[in-house]
Amino acid sequence: MLPLPPELGAVVRRVSSSLGSYRRDDVRSTRVIGCRNGSLLIQHRMIEGSSRLGVHRLLFPEKGMTFVPARPRPKIHSSVHAYQEEILTKEGEGGLSYLYMLVPYTREREDEVQVYMLKDGVWCTHGNLPVDGKLYLSRRPDEGPVLVDNKIYIAVDRSEITVLDLTSLSFSEIQLPQGVDRGGIGERSTSLARADAAGVYLIHVKELQIRLWLHKEGDWLLVDTICLREMLASLSMLGSNASLRIKSVGDNAEVVFLEMGRCALHLDVKCRTLRKVYEVTEEGGYLGDIYPVMMIWPPAFPAPKDGPARIF
Repeated sequence: MLPLPPELGAVVRRVSSSLGSYRRDDVRSTRVIGCRNGSLLIQHRMIEGSSRLGVHRLLFPEKGMTFVPARPRPKIHSSVHAYQEEILTKEGEGGLSYLYMLVPYTREREDEVQVYMLKDGVWCTHGNLPVDGKLYLSRRPDEGPVLVDNKIYIAVDRSEITVLDLTSLSFSEIQLPQGVDRGGIGERSTSLARADAAGVYLIHVKELQIRLWLHKEGDWLLVDTICLREMLASLSMLGSNASLRIKSVGDNAEVVFLEMGRCALHLDVKCRTLRKVYEVTEEGGYLGDIYPVMMIWPPAFPAPKDGPARIF
């Protein structure tokens, strides 16, 4: 990570402090869902049982949070014993657009995926798709579904990815590259990331090596291989018995956040630099989830009352 200019550092501190303003007595928990173009999507679970979605614009904290209309209620019937849901976003000509995916789990083998899109402030049904088998959604930032153009990529098991095409309303499967295994529960050795080139990146960690694959036009292309041995040695972490695990990946796989023991590491893929950005020091503490804050660079800040916008 490059050092921040003093002016930008002040803005980052102001933005960080503004997030604390959403701590309220009637909120049981707060979860970050994602960040696109400087807008942070946050979910509040209220003490009385409901949940609210809000958009916090990081460069305009004084404007407060804009709340997203309440999501459709699940179509629950007698055979449904549980359900999972996911909010996904993508950038369009008019700004961010929102998609809501709901997966009820039935006692039978066949489930139905319900997809809604937010249009003019109203959630509209985009389509219902039967799926043969169980389609589990992970809420972890390193394993959650990824929306690219009109396709949703979902890592479902150790050897393949399920793709939901929103245009044709159909499912397909992508086999992982040869030699890549998602590993068992808790290994966190793979992650997906959006690609501007209308595809998806697969990041795979094995021992002290990271491989970056790009899936485009029906095939996998190995685009980069990075050995972390010397980088970890420079941080005096090479002798650690802890394994590397993926915590989160930025768009286009430009940055990767890793966990090693009680430390969070930031890998700048382009610059090939590895930095330790956080270490858990409290007894019994643990490293939580990491969500990269993505924004336009260089950022354009609001214009003064009688002057032009400032660009760093």
